[in-house]
Amino acid sequence: MKLRIYVFFCILEELCMLSKARTCIWSTNTVEKVKSCPVSISEWERRKYIKKCSLLAQKQNCTDVSNFEYHCVINEYENAFIEVCAPAYIINGYCAEYNELGARIQLHYGLRCEDVQPPCAKVYRSTEAYKYPGCYDIVERKLQRELNLSSIETTTIGTKFSSTTWNASVTETDENTTGSEEMIGIIMAVAILLIVIGILVLLFIFRKSKSRCACFSVCDRKTNDQDNDEMISLTTSNGQPQKPEHSYSLPMKGCEKCDFQYAYAAGKVLLDMVRKNDTNVNARLQDNREETNGFLEAYNQENESFVETDLTKKCTTQLEQTGLVVIIGKQGCGKTLTAVHIMKSRSYEGWQKIMSLKMHVHISKRTFLF
Repeated sequence: MKLRIYVFFCILEELCMLSKARTCIWSTNTVEKVKSCPVSISEWERRKYIKKCSLLAQKQNCTDVSNFEYHCVINEYENAFIEVCAPAYIINGYCAEYNELGARIQLHYGLRCEDVQPPCAKVYRSTEAYKYPGCYDIVERKLQRELNLSSIETTTIGTKFSSTTWNASVTETDENTTGSEEMIGIIMAVAILLIVIGILVLLFIFRKSKSRCACFSVCDRKTNDQDNDEMISLTTSNGQPQKPEHSYSLPMKGCEKCDFQYAYAAGKVLLDMVRKNDTNVNARLQDNREETNGFLEAYNQENESFVETDLTKKCTTQLEQTGLVVIIGKQGCGKTLTAVHIMKSRSYEGWQKIMSLKMHVHISKRTFLF
């Protein structure tokens, strides 16, 4: 019993060694699937010449140079023809195949020689496979079957596509109608949105314009008490209206255009009204001059980057024409910067600049006089 087991393992080992010896990695670099194999000696010689296995035979180490030859056989799955340069072997009773996994020529145990038509020889060399086209028939039938199935699938797909196209043409009118309705809805929604945005922008501009500064000249006429209150209210220390000894007013011709002296005189009249009954006038005036100059110097940097607005141009024009301008507006709207920019121009280098009015005077609504 032990002897039989020993003999079995020896035979198995020999078979493994033989199988390993048949593997030729060099052949894997020459594997090529082709549409058919040659079935005549002339065709076989032509394909052999094209394959040029003799070039690789000089480099490979699988077998003798003369034994590394051109083959064209079926693969192990019976679904392809393989052209390959590989060591030649004696085939006994079966068709020949090239096993890509094993990288070798071997027997194809699925096809016996007596089962194919015409049958192959009991013993033949693997390079003579072209003599037995019956071994190729099974692969040719499978390839033809796959080709027919592919043709049927293509026809079916074409039929379905034609049917789909016809159905699409039938429903095209309905889809176009639905698409038109959707497009109209989208256009209306966009139009409404644009209208709402436009209204919001107008409201924003309107609110912004209300917060801007206003520029008035002494020639602006007010017709009711409320408008008069928006101008200058001069009072005494006890809150009673200031009553100057003389009534001062500018003639209408002064509203058209004033020269330098006339404008200065008009400003001096207003200053005299403010400082009436005030003591130590000269000291106060000197303080005002120093404070004014310091104030203007502090705004030099801001004035360099100042951008003229319509308000600035309007105030400049009114100041040239009437000699007095009142700027009224909310905090932060640019009253101070506007006044500084105007008075820092060359046209007023000889003036006494802005006078800070800190006497007993009440000026309504954060008003600047200059």
